[in-house]
Amino acid sequence: MWYKFTGLPFVYALWVVRKKSFSQKGGLVRRLSHDLINAKKYAARRFPSIAAEAPQREWISKKELVDYWRIISYDFTEKHLEGLQLFEKYALKTRG
Repeated sequence: MWYKFTGLPFVYALWVVRKKSFSQKGGLVRRLSHDLINAKKYAARRFPSIAAEAPQREWISKKELVDYWRIISYDFTEKHLEGLQLFEKYALKTRG
């Protein structure tokens, strides 16, 4: 519904690092970033085998689960940032 209303992706989660943490532990942060990117690629190549063992299989088919995972964007582009900023604007407006 969000995309239909705004034309922008909805951001459900982010990995966020404070500047101070990055300056103090930049090597660890870079390694975490590298590991997350590799995990994303690893999982995407194995969606069917992961879906076969997933507990969600009790109520959704393997194909439906794989299709669902494939439509999720696991990246953060300028459009994602724009969508996140618009959501913040709406959230602050409704908070009054």
